[in-house]
Amino acid sequence: IGKVTKQRKGGQEHDVDDAGRVALLERAKELGGAGLRVLGVAEARVAVDHDLEQLPDLVFRGFVAFRDPVRPTSAQAVSDLHDAGVVTFMLTGDHPSTAESVAREVGVLPPGGIVMSGNALALFSDEELDAHLRRVRVFARVTPAQKVRIVRALQRAGKVVAMVGDGANDAPAIRLANVGIAVGRRSTAAARAAADVVVTDVRIETLVHAIVEGRAMWASVRDAVSILVGGNLGEIGFTL
Repeated sequence: IGKVTKQRKGGQEHDVDDAGRVALLERAKELGGAGLRVLGVAEARVAVDHDLEQLPDLVFRGFVAFRDPVRPTSAQAVSDLHDAGVVTFMLTGDHPSTAESVAREVGVLPPGGIVMSGNALALFSDEELDAHLRRVRVFARVTPAQKVRIVRALQRAGKVVAMVGDGANDAPAIRLANVGIAVGRRSTAAARAAADVVVTDVRIETLVHAIVEGRAMWASVRDAVSILVGGNLGEIGFTL
C-alpha cells in the first residue's frame, strides 16, 4: 500500500495521497473483520531490465476477498474440547481481523480474549509473553519461528502442548510440541515427518474422538495395571 500512488476507477487513474492509503487499509481491515481473506491487486509498467528488488510506484486496481468457510460442526467440536479440559489456541498467518472473526465464530476466542499479531509478539520478551498467555488465544501473522516460541512459552507454564498443523511452516512447532499432530491427506511431508500422530481426516471433530479414545485406552491400561499389581502383591504376601 505504501507504494501505491494512483488508483484506477471507471477506467481512469486518480492520484492517491496518504489519506487515500489509510482509507484502503481501513477497507482491507473491514473485509478481514468479516472473516474474508483479502488480497490487494496493483500494477506497474517496468522496463524488461528493471531491478525487481526495487518496487516501482503502483496503480491500485482493487481488493480480491474470498472466504475459507468454517465447517458447521467446528464450533461444537471446540466446545467439546473445552469441556474436556483442553485449552485451544489459534496460530495463523492470516490478518488479525480475519483471525479474530473466525476465532469468535468457532468459539476459540472467549470474552475478553486478545488477538496478538506477530509484530507485537516480536517486541515481547519471554517473560512478557508468559504473562500475556493468560488472555491471548489467537496469534495472527505469525512466522514458523514465532510458533515455536509460543509452544515453548506454553511448556514453560507447565502445559502439555499438542500442536496441530498441515504445512511445512508448522513442522518446527509440531516437532517441539509434546504431541505433534499432522492433519489431512494433503499435509506436507515435512509436517508428517515431524508429527507423532498423522490424522488423515481434516475435521476437528476427529481430534475430539481421538481424545475420547485415548483417555479410554489410558483408563483401561491404568485399571489393568492396578489389578495386576494388587493381585500379585496379594500372592507375594500370601507366599511369604
